[in-house]
Amino acid sequence: MIKTEKILSSWWKRIIFFSLLTSIIYLITDYLMTNYFFGIIYFYYNLTFSLFFAVLISSILTERLRYNKHLFTFGLSFTNRTIIDIFHGLLLVIIPFSLLTLFINYFYFNEISCSLIHHEFMYFTLFILIASAFEELLFRGVIFQALLEKLGIGITLLISSLIFSSVHLFNNHFNLIAFINTFLAGMVLGLMYIQTKSLYLPISYHFFWNYLQELILNSNISGNSFEFSIFTQDFSSLPILFFGGSYGIEGGLVATLLLIITGIIVLLLAKPSPYITSKLLKRKIFESIL
Repeated sequence: MIKTEKILSSWWKRIIFFSLLTSIIYLITDYLMTNYFFGIIYFYYNLTFSLFFAVLISSILTERLRYNKHLFTFGLSFTNRTIIDIFHGLLLVIIPFSLLTLFINYFYFNEISCSLIHHEFMYFTLFILIASAFEELLFRGVIFQALLEKLGIGITLLISSLIFSSVHLFNNHFNLIAFINTFLAGMVLGLMYIQTKSLYLPISYHFFWNYLQELILNSNISGNSFEFSIFTQDFSSLPILFFGGSYGIEGGLVATLLLIITGIIVLLLAKPSPYITSKLLKRKIFESIL
């Protein structure tokens, strides 16, 4: 077991191990999802859920084989700050989005009308939650944390944010502002992990950002429309430069401003749990002498 701990104490060996393990588990979960759960008709559900479980299980197993044998020290340890982080993620989204909704409907629409919520509303909620958690586990989880050890904060944030933005390149109606905003989002989400040593804040923020921009703003999510909005308003008819048009709010300058403000708030106010900090420090010291 000490040999395994020594192998995984190396940042690049850990990345290779995690990547190979994720690939193997994905093949298994994809088979199970296709044949026993959603079937091939629900391709995006299959893909998202399979990837989520593959990355989650691989993260847990990778951590279990490292020093201390903790299962969730890659960012999902439940501490006295977990609920606070989740709540802060909600606040950082719902406050600006609520103000934005009032602003939009005051200046561009005659009234706010409530539409009937779709009968598959719960599926939409679960899908957005799983998709957000998967992206955070992948982009701010084991690989991100391994790169932090070797490259430091600046370069790691730059690399991870560029990759995070690049995977959205082929989304419908993608534009330059969308690329910049997705890059900024990657930076902000990365800072959330760095400041809190937890993935609960970035997962919460990511989930509520995607969820509420569809539910409250009736905005497309990165070029994708789910049609689950509470309010009936044509978001795509707003000035494209500021509100992103058919791509959604992430393609406009309003999102740029919101992300910058959020980043500043995170830098000033977010803080980690002392329990997690001590666990990570203890492991770092031990692995450095293996």
